[in-house]
Amino acid sequence: MVPLIAVNTTAGTGSEGTKFTIITDTERKVKMAIVDKHVTPTLSINNPELMVSLPPSLTAATGLDALTHAIEAYVSTAATPIY
Repeated sequence: MVPLIAVNTTAGTGSEGTKFTIITDTERKVKMAIVDKHVTPTLSINNPELMVSLPPSLTAATGLDALTHAIEAYVSTAATPIY
């Protein structure tokens, strides 16, 4: 099997490490999902230098997205303790 490497261009949810891929068709205003274990990368690289040039609005949006996911995980009734 060929290794799949993901290089993040935004920060936030950690979605680059999951089996879920969302494709947005802006013309039709439709989001489509691909759910497959084969899209989960073998290695994910976080390089903050790639994120420095993001517009402030995108930086804020990805930060709030990460915060939302963290709160959701913390208050979830299906949450598991962190050891």
